[in-house]
Amino acid sequence: MDAIDLRKGFRLSDDDFPYRQKVNISGNKGYFQEWEESGEVDKNGDTITGGLLNWVQDGTSVEMNSSRLSKEQTLEIARSMK
Repeated sequence: MDAIDLRKGFRLSDDDFPYRQKVNISGNKGYFQEWEESGEVDKNGDTITGGLLNWVQDGTSVEMNSSRLSKEQTLEIARSMK
């Protein structure tokens, strides 16, 4: 499943996400973390992929998560959001 959660933005810092990979989302600093179960097969026989992505864009805090989309697909969608 995929989910996108939008909230009133707040500043993100490296201290908020010490174990996440820093990524660029259209000029905004973002943070990505793979699921711990990434690469494993779930109860439906699907391989778990993707992870959790956070960034702030135009005053809005955005969180995306997916266990079906790859990291690259998640970043592509995030960068397409206006």
